[in-house]
Amino acid sequence: MSISPFSNKRSFVEMFRRSAMGAKNNEDPWKALLCGVRGCIGHDGVERISTNDVFDLLEVPVKRRPSLTVRLSRIMRSLEWSNIRARGLNPGSYRDRVRGFAREIHPHPSMGRQVNLGRGEDHD
Repeated sequence: MSISPFSNKRSFVEMFRRSAMGAKNNEDPWKALLCGVRGCIGHDGVERISTNDVFDLLEVPVKRRPSLTVRLSRIMRSLEWSNIRARGLNPGSYRDRVRGFAREIHPHPSMGRQVNLGRGEDHD
């Protein structure tokens, strides 16, 4: 009885399906925690949150944060947040560049109008 060298080989389609199913099951555990994260909504209708605030929510030690920023960034982008760099006040009241995430806030469809942009007029 001879054993074919291809008997244990899977087809490309089967391997693709298995890897796709494995990717669904291997979601990052942070993603579930970050789905409900909320930032501060500015007068321009953009929600913002700093990277440090997100790491605080995840309870990541300060020493590990630099090595985990790429992982955090990928997850936040998958949740429709954009990476930003802004100038603002840090906790020591010094002007500094702050990294974080932002996303536009879409009004609820039942409102029937856009977010007030601070111009003192309604935008229909």
